[in-house]
Amino acid sequence: MDDLHLRQLTKELVAEKLRSLPDPCATTAELVRKTLLLALKDADLATQERLAQETCQGAITALLLAQQNLSRGAVKLLEQVADVANDLQLEPAVLMIGAMRGIADLRRFVPPEELFELRKALEARFIGVGEVFATILLQQEKANPTPPSSTANPKT
Repeated sequence: MDDLHLRQLTKELVAEKLRSLPDPCATTAELVRKTLLLALKDADLATQERLAQETCQGAITALLLAQQNLSRGAVKLLEQVADVANDLQLEPAVLMIGAMRGIADLRRFVPPEELFELRKALEARFIGVGEVFATILLQQEKANPTPPSSTANPKT
């Protein structure tokens, strides 16, 4: 089996498993927590941000494929990232920025209205984060504009 087919099969299997869980958003956020607790030990500042970004990007994409509430998932992810920063005595802003960069990758796959709802949910839970998230979205859009058709297919 070639890599592309294996990657697609894995995505579909993970998405199906998430759909069968009682609380996929909480379960995904807990997996992010466990991953970051292991990955962040001894990581420098730049690496910390990158690890938070990559981990949260993978997690939010899994939630998207499993057709879960992305706003709730993003809030749960940031809650866990903040807890990890506290537990490991790391700079929370670094990890939160990295996490939001990973979550912002959704802009390639979801309509702007859904991103706006996600931003509102983040702001409701973390004062000031909604504005930071909006800035990250704009930065990513400038760096890599989305095609006019707006949303690509994350399943490919």
